[in-house]
Amino acid sequence: MVHADVLVAESDTGSGQRGEPREQTLSELLRRACEQDWAAWDELVKRFGNLVFHTASTIGLKRSDAADAAQLTWLRLVEHIHEIREPEHLPAWLAVTARREGLRTALAAKRYIPCAEPDMDYGKGRSRAVTDVY
Repeated sequence: MVHADVLVAESDTGSGQRGEPREQTLSELLRRACEQDWAAWDELVKRFGNLVFHTASTIGLKRSDAADAAQLTWLRLVEHIHEIREPEHLPAWLAVTARREGLRTALAAKRYIPCAEPDMDYGKGRSRAVTDVY
């Protein structure tokens, strides 16, 4: 069974047999991505793409705006990947960054109203951080 922080890669495991799976930790995956290994980037997107998109969309953005915020989140990771000191916290870093990029996208579009207390201002059924005014 492969855990969330492990990548199964085709490689030589030292047992003399090629093609056996070798597990890579998230820190190894980040190191490879930092060295511009595109297979590592693909694996990061596979692993955490849903988290990033879901986080951006749960603040109340339309699907296209959430996709823009998700793309900006990945761009921020490219810019700051060398600053990640604790790889096991990458999912939290991505979630926080996706939320911030989503809020920036909402404010830049000037069609969303930020809501500090969504439950208090708009009722329990609308727990979004922003509300589309159109």
